[in-house]
Amino acid sequence: MTEPTLKLLPAAEMRPPGLDLWDGSPDPPRREVRILDVIHRMFDFTVDRTNTVERRVLHLRALHLLDGKPVLVEKRVIQDSLVFAALGSSERTFADPLRAWNAMPGIAADHAKLAFSDTRALPCQAEEAGLLEASAGVPALVYRHEAADREHQIFFNLEQCAVGLKLRTLEGKAYWDYLD
Repeated sequence: MTEPTLKLLPAAEMRPPGLDLWDGSPDPPRREVRILDVIHRMFDFTVDRTNTVERRVLHLRALHLLDGKPVLVEKRVIQDSLVFAALGSSERTFADPLRAWNAMPGIAADHAKLAFSDTRALPCQAEEAGLLEASAGVPALVYRHEAADREHQIFFNLEQCAVGLKLRTLEGKAYWDYLD
């Protein structure tokens, strides 16, 4: 499939390689989440500092439209068959990646909970800011998080960029809401 052909496909039909496992649950309506662009790359990541075991990490970035407003979300996923099976379709993964991760068997039982520490918002980097601000006309913010699965000694950072939205936490669940 050529690059021009890819651009002609509806956004809902585009799925990044490696996230094609699906559990049968329906995707959100297109008006809620529409993936306009997906970038993914693989790289090695040390998950255990004692024996330097290396696993692959899938680095995903997608531009959404939430309630008509652009949102750029970045996600890194440890390569694991259970992880990909639990994430299901790419649209639902990007809609709420933290909930998708924590809903996994074992994760939900607190055997390996992945938690994000919400930090203050900072200006987005030039590339992301330009992409978002061109659509929204307002400054873009980036929310930096530190993720930790302490049972497996997995540590990495996550950046989420948004325009006019703030990442909030309610009862341990992260969600996007409008700025105060």
